[in-house]
Amino acid sequence: MFHMTGCDVESTPEAAALRLVGHDGAVVGPVVFAGVRFWACVDVDIAEIARRRSEGVGALSDPDALRDHLDAGRSPAVGLLGCLVHEHTPTRSLQQASMLAGYAPRSILIHDGDDVLAVAVDAALLDQGVIVDRGGGRLELVATPGPRVPGHGLDARELALRETVYAAWLTTADADFEAEVSARR
Repeated sequence: MFHMTGCDVESTPEAAALRLVGHDGAVVGPVVFAGVRFWACVDVDIAEIARRRSEGVGALSDPDALRDHLDAGRSPAVGLLGCLVHEHTPTRSLQQASMLAGYAPRSILIHDGDDVLAVAVDAALLDQGVIVDRGGGRLELVATPGPRVPGHGLDARELALRETVYAAWLTTADADFEAEVSARR
């Protein structure tokens, strides 16, 4: 399979960076969860969203509603394919991306003037991807992200994270998706 090693920024550097590491889904962000600001690439569960819309339910935030959703065995509205952190410093990006280790593959976006080698070494230890914004709309993939750190499966905290991402997605969902969901009802 062919993997891109560079691309031109079309929408935002963050969205292009997520695509560059191979994530193919809807990009949402920035999203803030537990103090971490990130962009997420998501796989949207059309059937779950249609079910929620027919019942007048949006993104869940209440702890009891989250537990009820899990107890009912329902799917989350979105799956996390990957996350990207883009902070002011590479050190902050690495730290923040580490907070997402149990939820999805993580990458960071750094700038051309940063010490790419030092960042790449630290990122390798943390199993994080590194993309460099070279300026002029040019991104360079330095390292691909490792997989999500294995855990105990979907729990209330992860569902809360996914619901936060879903709430952000709802604010940007386009009319084409709305039509597709309506057609499947």
